[in-house]
Amino acid sequence: MGRPCNCGCSNPYNLMKINPATGAIIWKTFVPASNVNPTSQGLTRIEAYHGTNDVIAMAFNLGLCRIDDTGMQQWYTAVGGSSVAPPTDNRRMFDVDASGRIICLNSAGTAMQQLNGSGSTVWTRASFIPSSIRSKSAYSLVGVASGISFVIKKIDNTTGMDSTTSATVFGIAPKIQAINTTDDSFLENENLGPRRRDNSLAIVSTPAWTPESTRFGANGYADAEASNNRARATDGAGTTLWALTGIAGATFSGSLLDCCSDASYSYESVGYYFSGTQMTGTSGLKFNIFKTDINGSLLWTQQYGASPASTTVSGLCLSDDGYLYAAGGYNPS
Repeated sequence: MGRPCNCGCSNPYNLMKINPATGAIIWKTFVPASNVNPTSQGLTRIEAYHGTNDVIAMAFNLGLCRIDDTGMQQWYTAVGGSSVAPPTDNRRMFDVDASGRIICLNSAGTAMQQLNGSGSTVWTRASFIPSSIRSKSAYSLVGVASGISFVIKKIDNTTGMDSTTSATVFGIAPKIQAINTTDDSFLENENLGPRRRDNSLAIVSTPAWTPESTRFGANGYADAEASNNRARATDGAGTTLWALTGIAGATFSGSLLDCCSDASYSYESVGYYFSGTQMTGTSGLKFNIFKTDINGSLLWTQQYGASPASTTVSGLCLSDDGYLYAAGGYNPS
């Protein structure tokens, strides 16, 4: 892997560290070191590795890697990079809890595993294959599909054992979007629409929108709604606080794809970040990131990528020291 840079070179990259105050690139790099196909092997998700300033990134079909705040890869493992297509999409197939436990699929896509900060396996559970994984504190919520129905399981991150299992729901491919810091409510996409559940996994409300990505914060949720290219903030009960469409300087011909808030799960200090892909005529794909304050006022917007390259973004996160990271893919050829 080459050393991270912030020059005008045309080398492929799939990870950027960004100044959260301005949107300026601090460095960009290409990971993992075994990734030899920049055209097809972009990063599909990125999460802060809590307790450090590092991040954990997923490369589709390759696995997980840990990157420090200078852009250097610390380790890589094939765990988490299953070539077996999950029932939903690869971006939802791993998460990191507040104690730095990494919950993911194994390399064959046949079991769920916990990794420690060195990338070593702590436990493996092969009794089911999750279609989505979300973690925050001591538990993970996983969707488990079977034919035309599914259940939601609450898993103890320390042992991998079930804590609670929901009633069977008719539908395919549950997408668990967000879980709060006390594991007692989250947003989930079902075939019949999104649902909010309490910590007993009982349905407590039915939001009127279907987000592509949702992140939890101390005062509620941030949503990127793909179908209407709408950015939204809600309170803890799911009531819309504000929503934006037609964001100045960020016209998405694709859709909004991800969002995040600061790493302490509170929106007060930094506001919200949203990202999406934009088709720029015949010049290939680019992507925008924009930042709002807690009231939805636009603070900055930046476009990334250079013609005639194809540049995409599939994940955002903020590290514990507050820097913004964008994962995706950039191929100059």
